[in-house]
Amino acid sequence: MRERNELLSNDTNEQTITNKILVGKVALVTGGSRGLGVAIAYALANEGANVAVSYVSSADKANTLVRDIEKEKKLGVHAAAFQVDQGDPSQAEGLIQSVLARFGQLDILVNNAAVGYRGKTIDSPEIDNAAMDRQWAVNVTGVVANIRAAPALLLISTAVTPPKPAP
Repeated sequence: MRERNELLSNDTNEQTITNKILVGKVALVTGGSRGLGVAIAYALANEGANVAVSYVSSADKANTLVRDIEKEKKLGVHAAAFQVDQGDPSQAEGLIQSVLARFGQLDILVNNAAVGYRGKTIDSPEIDNAAMDRQWAVNVTGVVANIRAAPALLLISTAVTPPKPAP
């Protein structure tokens, strides 16, 4: 994975807060403490969004991500981490409400949290029914629960208007 400083910096290193397309927006990245979630969180911060990430067990990684984003003063954004089990749909409403309490709005929902079994086939003995149930709960049920919990907030948010091409 790319170095954190590389993820925080922009290709131009000249981008200012005023020309970022997500300034004033709040994004929630589930599973945002590791892997692709970290890269997504940094990309959103680089475009000016305040970023909330959820994690189930990687508190140190989530808190490091938040600290790294917030210490980059040139980004002008804030970040927060929330511990939530995406496999428990009853926690979705609380997560969305926590983001709302912290940032006052939610504009972007990235359902990134996922469970997978690399290099395993469906008949692998390591993938029992409990593991399959957990995978379904995180990858499907948790996503649906987040989408159901967030629509009112997402609908009142203004749409991001892409920058107009230069003449």
